[in-house]
Amino acid sequence: PATGAPVCRVTQQILAMGGNPNDPNDPVLAAAVAAAATGPVNPTTGQPRRRAYFDADPRIAVGCVPLNPFGTQALTDSAHNYSFGALNEALDYKQQVAAWDTSGDIWKGMGAGPFQLAAGLELRRETGHNIDSENDPNTGQPVPLYTHADYLINYGETFAGKVDVSEAFVELNTPLLEGKPAAKRLEFNSAVRESRYENTGLEGTTGEKRTHDFTTWKISGLWDPLDWLRVRASRSRDMRAANFRELYYQQLLRAGGIFGYCGPAGTTQVDPCDWSLEGNVDLKPEKADTTTYGLVFTPQKKANGLQVAVDYFNIEINDAIQQANIRRVLDGCQISHLQEFCSLIVPDNPSDPFATFDPTGEGGRGTGVQSIRALAFNGSAYSYNGIDFSGNYTLDLANENSLNFRLLATHMLEQKFQPVPGQPFRDIVGQTGTANSFLADNQPTADWIANFTTSWNHGPINVTGQVRYVSDGTINYFGVTPDDPLFDLAGTTQCPTCALLVKQSDNRVPSYAVTTLSGSYTFQNVGPTMSMQVFATINNVFDRDPPFAAGGTTPTNPTNPVFFDTLGRAYRVGLRVNF
Repeated sequence: PATGAPVCRVTQQILAMGGNPNDPNDPVLAAAVAAAATGPVNPTTGQPRRRAYFDADPRIAVGCVPLNPFGTQALTDSAHNYSFGALNEALDYKQQVAAWDTSGDIWKGMGAGPFQLAAGLELRRETGHNIDSENDPNTGQPVPLYTHADYLINYGETFAGKVDVSEAFVELNTPLLEGKPAAKRLEFNSAVRESRYENTGLEGTTGEKRTHDFTTWKISGLWDPLDWLRVRASRSRDMRAANFRELYYQQLLRAGGIFGYCGPAGTTQVDPCDWSLEGNVDLKPEKADTTTYGLVFTPQKKANGLQVAVDYFNIEINDAIQQANIRRVLDGCQISHLQEFCSLIVPDNPSDPFATFDPTGEGGRGTGVQSIRALAFNGSAYSYNGIDFSGNYTLDLANENSLNFRLLATHMLEQKFQPVPGQPFRDIVGQTGTANSFLADNQPTADWIANFTTSWNHGPINVTGQVRYVSDGTINYFGVTPDDPLFDLAGTTQCPTCALLVKQSDNRVPSYAVTTLSGSYTFQNVGPTMSMQVFATINNVFDRDPPFAAGGTTPTNPTNPVFFDTLGRAYRVGLRVNF
């Protein structure tokens, strides 16, 4: 920064190694500058290994002053400005839309009602600018690239893109039968949408342009064979086009640190290398096929006021868009020898065409990886199916009293996904712990989740109690305990998923239920108001503690806030007024 000499990690490393960064004749300082400039030598092969020990550009190392986080001395402006440098992200999205649609009756029908048609066109232009740390917030001056890249991690480089979308749709509703002995009502609905996405890279990208065409559709129907029974079903093809970040994102991570390693499979802190995590303009839209079947019961006479619905659902997702994956590129080149991946790797010794296949330097050749690019890709698949239950019953009592009961519940039968594209599916139903949540694109769920609500109404008075239930589950769907036959194989490569398994002494999460109580009183025509309602709510009435459910990538979080209450008993009171 212009305010003074920067502080950098090289200086701190020199101090940690017993060197003096202010003595130009200090051998540790000399080694650091040489390492930053050319890369230290691999003692096994004698070849340079770029930035194996010092993650810095030579221009940063020159004139560095140390930052001592201990003691009582004041933090200098130059130390502050470097150590708390630019880590900003400004996102500016603009959407322009022109749309036309029409709907109405197109035919009187077959006695069950008119056939209805809806159709339309839509044109959209979406422009996104993601501006990273171009200017230092402390000085307002542009941040040199070598300083910018010296930080361990950042939000990504500047990127921008434009998406032009043109769509046309048509929907037809066809009631076929009504009031017949075996068909109180029979009706179908069908819809189709044709879409074209034209993606163009702007600043911070190569400016590449790609076009994707795809068709989505849905067919649904309902049949009432009896006055109290309805059968319903639907089938749809759904798609999601890649967004700006998935298309154009780029993040540079320097060698070393928490990330920045390119070791062989089964290793972590081996072979420091530079990472470039990037989007991909060639991404295809994600594709999903959704099927539902359901029954709705509406009994009458003695059970008048009762409605119960049961619906089965199945969702199959293919070509799911995945984030850039360094391991995928390394294994694809070093193990599978696929050129599409090898072309993304620059070895420490670029003159040796086989260097990337020999990252350990065995045989005196191949000192590892200097830099690697990984692109977002269409990879994993998902398969979810389960049953939704809903019920509602209102019981009218004497003296304007009534009780309402409502149940909403989901039972997940199967929730499969591929932890690594191309590898076997993994069923994650029942995980209620916090494992595997780092950068995950899916959320496991419990076998059962249910909400039961009871309300008492008496004129202006309403009192409601609610119980939310989560069934017991596991902490980590990759967890194995000593009684599991795969326990001794966890972390090895002796089975297809053994490397992903995690040894745990206990892998169970108990069931959990939390109660909420609320009430309100409504006044009518008070002063200038039409109505005024006073309400109060007590969340987690019994102050139920969440169960311990920590594991995997979030060991500092002792529970899972998606399923369990982390606040404890809480009160809220308020006033709602309508004029």
